[in-house]
Amino acid sequence: MRKTIIIILFVLIAIVIFLLVGLKYFIPCNTYLDNFLYSILASLFVVLFIEIAIWGINKSNFLYFNREYKRIEIYNKLDIRTDDKIYENITPRYIEKNINPSIKIKYKGEGLFQGTADYEIGSVKFEIFLDQTNPNHGSGIYQYTKLKDSNIQSIDFGKYELNRDIVNKRRLIIYYTNIVPSGLAEGYEIWE
Repeated sequence: MRKTIIIILFVLIAIVIFLLVGLKYFIPCNTYLDNFLYSILASLFVVLFIEIAIWGINKSNFLYFNREYKRIEIYNKLDIRTDDKIYENITPRYIEKNINPSIKIKYKGEGLFQGTADYEIGSVKFEIFLDQTNPNHGSGIYQYTKLKDSNIQSIDFGKYELNRDIVNKRRLIIYYTNIVPSGLAEGYEIWE
């Protein structure tokens, strides 16, 4: 969105400059119109500067998330607590089934990221919005786009909550909860 605003501002600046140059040939010595166009041009430059500054700050705050990650661990919530644990490590199952651990993420602007990931039952697309005041935290949704088993319902989506590890800043902890169809899947993953 901010890129679009910046492009529109550049176009408006070009139009105003064209009017200023063009009016010199057609309407000589119209100082009121010239002053009006110069003030619009100055205002457009100020707004353009502010938009570029905000875009640059946002990009630098969120840049760490715009890359390819690898799922190094995945845990699923147990139905019954065992040995003071409520999560079981299902990473070995993912390794055994040769499920691609790669997580591809692209920055879309304004704190919005979109990506893809593979799981046991298929591939998901997700959107995560990073918090504007705390870019180390974000939330979003995921939805399965390709299912491996045709017996599984086609509508399957849930929520992601992202937290960046403060000590190891390359590591992300993603908490997931399924909403539809079962609402039973719950756990967390570690991306690095």
